[in-house]
Amino acid sequence: MKAALRRAFMGLPLLFCLALPAHAAPAMWRVSDADSSIHLFGSIHMFVRDVDWRTPEFDRALAEADLVYFEMVFDEAAYATIGRMTLVEGRLRDGRTLWDLLTGDQAETVRRAIATAGLDPLAFDSMQPWMAELLLSGGTVQDAKAGVELQVDAEVPAERKRGLESAEEQMGFFASVDEADQIANLVSTAEQLSMVDGRELIEQLTDVWASGDVGALDFLNREELGGGDARYDLLITRRNERWIDELEALLANNDNAMVIVGAGHLVGDGGVPELLKQAGYTVERVGDLPAAKPMIAPDPRSVRPR
Repeated sequence: MKAALRRAFMGLPLLFCLALPAHAAPAMWRVSDADSSIHLFGSIHMFVRDVDWRTPEFDRALAEADLVYFEMVFDEAAYATIGRMTLVEGRLRDGRTLWDLLTGDQAETVRRAIATAGLDPLAFDSMQPWMAELLLSGGTVQDAKAGVELQVDAEVPAERKRGLESAEEQMGFFASVDEADQIANLVSTAEQLSMVDGRELIEQLTDVWASGDVGALDFLNREELGGGDARYDLLITRRNERWIDELEALLANNDNAMVIVGAGHLVGDGGVPELLKQAGYTVERVGDLPAAKPMIAPDPRSVRPR
């Protein structure tokens, strides 16, 4: 579930446990050149409880922004694309089934995970492995609540919304992987389902995110996601690098914008704030900074689903 949790929540599975601060302060940055600035806010994509995460600094930056950028805009075109790719590109169309692609042991692992998630195994028969992984990972946490992007999306007028990527590009990150790697990713996600409690992971992840401790988030990115492997490079590093051109254009055009993307994209040497700093822009943390370093808690992979 490492890859699954990364995509679904913020790009980061969890090894740290923090008590949620009385005053949550998720990390936000102000990036400026000589005559303009933009704000970067690291989000979490899904909650399992109500979280009072908004700060006065966030609300002020959002209200003043002429444009609000998300990783993608959830509009009718996006949902249509997701539906098309799910029904067409996400299905095997050569007579094979998903189970034909897996060994006996792999099929047993995936079927067990499907049962744990409470999903219909028949729905997986004709799926490409990448589509099966997305469905399986998305079904592991019941009664999940909308994360930052969907909450903010509901209050921003359509004319102010922009996307750094399209829905087709986002799904293409998984569909473009070769079949052998798709199978490996699916089986890895299925294996992890029997080792972790997804809801508890999100609870802990929410606490880390809300604390604003970017050092902890950077550690999680690098140590748990394999900071140099091909998948990390595809889903994090290369996307960050592509976004820089568009963000520089915003600054050059004096566009007052707020950019809301998964917090995993904003930490570490390859994070968007650091890349912009290296490009010569002034980058400052906005709002409260964490007062203390996190405590290390037991590895959540030892937590069994209840």
